[in-house]
Amino acid sequence: MHQLNEDAIPHLARAMIFRRSMADHAPGKHMIELRNQVIISPVEPNDMADAKSRARKIMSSRPSDMPADPDDLSLLIDTIAMRYGLTSRGEAWRKIGINPNRGRNLFSRGQNAIDWPIWFTARAYAMG
Repeated sequence: MHQLNEDAIPHLARAMIFRRSMADHAPGKHMIELRNQVIISPVEPNDMADAKSRARKIMSSRPSDMPADPDDLSLLIDTIAMRYGLTSRGEAWRKIGINPNRGRNLFSRGQNAIDWPIWFTARAYAMG
């Protein structure tokens, strides 16, 4: 298992909070505002504990565990956005060198489309 970077946990927690909050909103430009609100909001201890548990699961994955869970990859993309102050998943995909259209396509194709190099890169940028 890779070393857990404690500095990444608040970003992961915020990504998890953002994803919960997204369920109450229709897609649109207001998502930028929601993401920005979550970035500056304090993180509650229970959210930190949940994030730490999820981080352990994510960091324990190995190439033999592929294909990865698309939900975990989506969470990593949201974590990248939180960590680097980006306003969209598209910007997060670009940050790791992947065209956002290809990133969306990975999610639409499901679990078998996610291979180790993409997973490892997203994990390194999110949890690095």
